[in-house]
Amino acid sequence: MAGADAVAVLLPDGDGRRLRVVIAEGPGAATDVPGVPDASDAAEGGRDAPDVSDTAGGGRDAPGAPDECGGHAGGRLCPRVGASTLVSDSLAGQAFASGEPLMVTDPVGGSLPGRADPAAPGPAAAVPIGAAGTVRGVLSLAKRPGRIPFSQVELRTLHAFAGQAAIALELAESRIHAERLGLLEDRDRIAKDLHDVVIQRLFAVAMTLMSAVPLIERPQATTRVQNAIDELDSTIRQIRSTIFALQSPDGGDTGGLRGRITTLVEDAGAHLGFRPALIMDGPLDNGVPPEIGDHLLAVLREALSNVVRHAKATRVGVHARLAGDRLTLLVEDDGVGLPADGRCSGLRNLRERADRLGGAFHVDVPPGGGTRLTWSVPLG
Repeated sequence: MAGADAVAVLLPDGDGRRLRVVIAEGPGAATDVPGVPDASDAAEGGRDAPDVSDTAGGGRDAPGAPDECGGHAGGRLCPRVGASTLVSDSLAGQAFASGEPLMVTDPVGGSLPGRADPAAPGPAAAVPIGAAGTVRGVLSLAKRPGRIPFSQVELRTLHAFAGQAAIALELAESRIHAERLGLLEDRDRIAKDLHDVVIQRLFAVAMTLMSAVPLIERPQATTRVQNAIDELDSTIRQIRSTIFALQSPDGGDTGGLRGRITTLVEDAGAHLGFRPALIMDGPLDNGVPPEIGDHLLAVLREALSNVVRHAKATRVGVHARLAGDRLTLLVEDDGVGLPADGRCSGLRNLRERADRLGGAFHVDVPPGGGTRLTWSVPLG
């Protein structure tokens, strides 16, 4: 590209104070170049050391000795992917801040701080990707020392090329946003259909069965109908849990509390040989503070670990519920139950977590045997 020996693309970090190399092509463009410190390491030492190059006479190699990039000890021709540089201390940073293409013929002897620029030590150019005020990154180019510098014509051509790349990025982002909007609209429509149609019909069936129970004379039939009603009630709760997941901004991805609970349950299922039943009620993703959510995940992880190691269970159920300002986690299994002495360091940790949050924790035996763990804490 424009006769450059090395090309790199730098994008800003989250705070916009640093540019980080995400693509590097040219001699020695590796992800880990020996002898090249990261800017963050230098900052801890109280100074700004170069990420990708050192100044002439200030490098660690012997003067004039070739390095892995084929340059000289005075500076590396190629940056390493992942290296960063301060916006205020590099040619690329100045192009990023100003929105104008820049070049330098002598990074070491010139006025620009070439020591911190990935393009040092030869002629270098930095072209912003995007217009001033909306710069998305910087295209950095370098030539070996002694080569003819970049011309103004080449610089203008590179700037036009970077502008076209910025437009392509904007179009790609717009397409992604449009697709995400369409996905959210579809999910919202499905959630409304589940709530307004499916749940209402199931509820009507359950009410009809409940009204028919007194008319049934045989106890066995009554029991079966009651079990069917319970199953319908459980199905309604699961559908409501799905509705909350569909309506949450992350759509139940692993980054939300619901997604992380699901991941833990699925991981436990891989060890158990079957997937535990999972019910989640309430706006867990949006209504639970992160700190309390972390406690709940730790409790669930410990509870499922105990089931996997000790319970010998064939059935496990997990129910996470947010009702009002109360968060409750229930884990139930049909295993062998607690040890005879009732001692378990893991359970003590769960109780301490509940006490720390002003909540409650208890373990009992459900009617069918096994163990039932209940952990409940207030949100406030």
